[in-house]
Amino acid sequence: MSGDPLRIEEVAYGSAAWRAAVDLREAVLRRPLGRTWEPTAFDGEPQSWHLVAWAGDLLVGCLVLRPREAGRLQMRQVAVAPEWQRRGVGRALLAAAEQVARREGCRELTAHARATALPFYERAGYTVEGAEFSEIGLPHRLVRRRLLPTALRELTVADLPAVLELWRGTPGVGLNESDEPAALAAFLERNAGLSRVAERDGELVGAVLCGHDGRRGYLHHLTVAAAHRGQGLGRALVEACLADLAARGIPKCNLFLYADNAAGAAFWQALGFNRRADLHLLQTSTSRTSGP
Repeated sequence: MSGDPLRIEEVAYGSAAWRAAVDLREAVLRRPLGRTWEPTAFDGEPQSWHLVAWAGDLLVGCLVLRPREAGRLQMRQVAVAPEWQRRGVGRALLAAAEQVARREGCRELTAHARATALPFYERAGYTVEGAEFSEIGLPHRLVRRRLLPTALRELTVADLPAVLELWRGTPGVGLNESDEPAALAAFLERNAGLSRVAERDGELVGAVLCGHDGRRGYLHHLTVAAAHRGQGLGRALVEACLADLAARGIPKCNLFLYADNAAGAAFWQALGFNRRADLHLLQTSTSRTSGP
């Protein structure tokens, strides 16, 4: 399989990339069911947004965003090449779709999800609504995600005073010598573009550090201001980081969690993180002293 980093691109209807995406949609979504394209299959596609995922020159995923009533876009034809499934491609496409929706002033994304895909959408923060219905002979449910009127952007050195104030005022955030401003600035430089903050009405209300060592990604100090919790901000920050890690070819992400943090464990497990009971964290100082 290709080791190239993942890249999400918006392509034009009728372009070569769009035609390649149609071929992928047919191979993944139609052919296994013994179905071909209906005459109306591409109605509305000239007015839609088309997102594709590339690994080098290989098209490995796609998604169509169709405008509906004011303020809502519908995701359709979400397809990932079988050999690229469970590698973050779908997650990256959803994150890109949400960026398009916010750019276009939309506050809601929906999809008709196959019953087998419901866990994927739920992990991404979508709610399952209404009764089951049949589409192309398969059971489907409506899934919906309401987009917060909150800006997520890169965490920069200029944000560090406000971020440190947020962390210091949040119980359970463990800070140490690696969280001094100079050390954090070096971390941001080594992992440019990966860490995130959330802003609402000009106020910094959430932050997370994100980096990688070339093999695995790491999240540190995910924090949302108390008055803004329970609204999906933490999930949105995590999803943005995971999409960026996937785009850089990092297949998995780790984090450190205090053993007695039951609420934190429940949050992370709801996002699809699994506890590794077969592993232990071992740590030592890099500043060695003489002695036995």
